[in-house]
Amino acid sequence: MAKRSTISVFFLLNVIVFMLPSILIAQRCDRQVYSNIWHRCTECNINVLQGCPIGYQQVTSGEGVQRCTIFLNFGPNLGRISVPGCQHLCRRTLILKECCSGFWGQDCQACPGSPSCSGRGSCSDKVTGNGTCTCQDGFKGFACELCKDANKFGSYCNETCHCVHGQCDSGLRGTGHCRPDSCHLGHQGQDCNIALPNCTSPLPCPVNAGCFKINNTDSCVCDPGYRNISNTCNAINHCIDGNHGCHSNADCFYLGPGKHNCTCASGYTGDGTVCVAIDPCQRNNGDCPSNSTVCNFLQPGESNCSCLPGFQNYTSGAGCVMIDLCENGGGCDVHANCTMIGPGVKRCDCKNGYRGNGTICYGNILQRVKELNLQGPNGLKGQLNTAIDLLTGSFVHQALAGAGPFTLFLMVDDAFANLTQEQVK
Repeated sequence: MAKRSTISVFFLLNVIVFMLPSILIAQRCDRQVYSNIWHRCTECNINVLQGCPIGYQQVTSGEGVQRCTIFLNFGPNLGRISVPGCQHLCRRTLILKECCSGFWGQDCQACPGSPSCSGRGSCSDKVTGNGTCTCQDGFKGFACELCKDANKFGSYCNETCHCVHGQCDSGLRGTGHCRPDSCHLGHQGQDCNIALPNCTSPLPCPVNAGCFKINNTDSCVCDPGYRNISNTCNAINHCIDGNHGCHSNADCFYLGPGKHNCTCASGYTGDGTVCVAIDPCQRNNGDCPSNSTVCNFLQPGESNCSCLPGFQNYTSGAGCVMIDLCENGGGCDVHANCTMIGPGVKRCDCKNGYRGNGTICYGNILQRVKELNLQGPNGLKGQLNTAIDLLTGSFVHQALAGAGPFTLFLMVDDAFANLTQEQVK
């Protein structure tokens, strides 16, 4: 054998599609998609604090748009009451991968042949294609580069070979004459159509040769597949002399005098005349679990798997695990529940009895006053003890335990210290 001859969303509003010119590299014709959603409905005054999900841009501002209804529990006396709610319009831009014509698969690999399928067939292209050529009538080969009839040649395979007693140089790029050193014994000429007469007085020709007259001179002529070198007929090995016609990424195999076979090298596929690199990622995502990993082409016939954004800890065959953004609370308020809704996306929801955007949650107004007394800014922290005692011990306690909205004006402890006992009462 000779060496090589060289996301999750909440409510879908609409999807707008624009075609982009070929971007990144010539074989990509990606599509840009705008996805708009209305974010979850909350009270309008709270919606000011609510942003869009990760990966989205906020289109509306302020309170958003009043377009929904929410229900608030105002306690046993008033019960459940509906109030107008607001939502923000959110938008994200997605790039949907697509291959240009003549390229196929997830990696947009070029279809075999140049041009695609040698211009004599159609390629199964685009992202969902498999890169195979379907040849037109009269053509064959991995890239439709051969004439189906071995006795035809020319760019349309419609010309008949001139070779008579030899092997025709056929195909789209063939000459129609006989291939060098292919004439049958006793014939010569570029079309092997000149019959040589036998010698008048046979000569003692070497092995693999016969005696014929050439220009009226008795001469020894080598058999097909042999070449006369210093009066010796040596077997022709096209794998060595370079006249094999194999692709640069193919191996040439010597099969005998003047005979050989072209086979695509390891990591390549084709018919030996045309060979293309095998990209394992092009089929079945290179056996990488598609829900958590991406396949990476390394070199012809080789690839590996790595984690998609939002995943970690790759395990062969099993893929990757989603990164838990809710670990240690996930940045949500202590009175909120954190929920993973997709890779790299979490949601904070205030617990029952609390209101807010999940990052900040408020209970009823009495709970809020107690929180400010424990964790509030300077001037409030530790200064609302007397006010809390007065509120919890008064008749308004039950009313203030509801969801509100309420507005309270409270005195801090230092202010109470300046009052007389009678004023306090």
